[in-house]
Amino acid sequence: MIIALNIIILIYLTFCAFTNPNRFVIVYILFHTSFLGFIPNDIILFNIELSTFLSNIIALTASIKYRKRIEDKTSRYIIYILLLFFIYGILKPIYDGNQNFMLSLIGSKAYTFYFFVIYMITFKKSIIYNKIFNTVLFIGISFSVLYIINSIGIKLVPIAYIKEGTIQCHYDSFMPFALLYINSPISNIKKHKFIYTILLLLGTYLGGFFSLFATSILLLPLQHIIIKNWNNKSTIALLIFIGLIITSLSYTFLNKEINSSETFTFQKNAYESRWAVNEFRWELIDKKYELGYGFIHNSSHFLSFYINEDTPYMRTFTFIDSGYTDMMGKFGLIGTILFLLIPISIFIKGFNNKKNINCVLFILQLLAVNATWSVFTYQMGIILLAIAYSFIFSNIKQLQYENS
Repeated sequence: MIIALNIIILIYLTFCAFTNPNRFVIVYILFHTSFLGFIPNDIILFNIELSTFLSNIIALTASIKYRKRIEDKTSRYIIYILLLFFIYGILKPIYDGNQNFMLSLIGSKAYTFYFFVIYMITFKKSIIYNKIFNTVLFIGISFSVLYIINSIGIKLVPIAYIKEGTIQCHYDSFMPFALLYINSPISNIKKHKFIYTILLLLGTYLGGFFSLFATSILLLPLQHIIIKNWNNKSTIALLIFIGLIITSLSYTFLNKEINSSETFTFQKNAYESRWAVNEFRWELIDKKYELGYGFIHNSSHFLSFYINEDTPYMRTFTFIDSGYTDMMGKFGLIGTILFLLIPISIFIKGFNNKKNINCVLFILQLLAVNATWSVFTYQMGIILLAIAYSFIFSNIKQLQYENS
């Protein structure tokens, strides 16, 4: 029944991708967040999870068909770079003799969410962003409510969010994104804004990703100060520099406080064990730190000498708990630097318009959080980056038009 429903949703997504981009984006987001956890989006055939590939191929196909909509060179360059990294990730392990094409393709699953980034940039003029932001806000508040009611002993755990007897919504990044949105100049949320802010902060904290919580409580006042001092560019530059340093260090200090508490002893031990099992990954990265390994699949014979089936963290080459290291493993030092030029350049361009402040600060937040959570190589970050990139580009074009 669930598979049949997901197939119907994918058919509807295909229709919307070519006829109604705004509706496609909303349904796409709901689909990948499993409709608040109540409708799992798994379609598995021959042990391959197809829903991610199919939805993202739909997005890429529509983008190719309507590629003439991409008028500015910057958008084109970014799309070309994203596609080149995809091709590189596929071909690198084949060239190295580590695995065949099919394993490389399957190993690229998480990266295919960048096809959604390409779609958002392609259709940026057709998107009604308030509807998209409000969809993310709705999901973020829903996650917060789920975390809060479960924390007080009421066990309401949607089927897709069950994790070892507790709840994990998987897309906790939606909560800080919503926080920055409702406190930005573009927000149409005036009533109950304070209540929503408290709910989202509580949800972010209870979700357990403390780097997200620490950076959120620091960026909210920073956002307010920047908005108040918008015309003083030197002040803004200084604030952003300070914000970058503080957000980069904040999770370290917060984790020290949290790890000293008996309440989080189990989580502390979990982090320590992950660092221990990551040793073999560091050794492999050190051997090819310049160019990386590409999209290595768990079944690659290359990993057979290293993989230990005793723990789940030893069954894969990926670093979901360390984003920059994960990027190093895939693309090497050179590729990681080049890849990071995309969010950094968009971050800089975004300050041409006050409307972009929530998206610009969210990119800053992810640059900090990526040290502890792979938000640039997994969907929990990529989907929101697609929205942020597209919104910033739409406002850059609008500003150029207004100044001409």
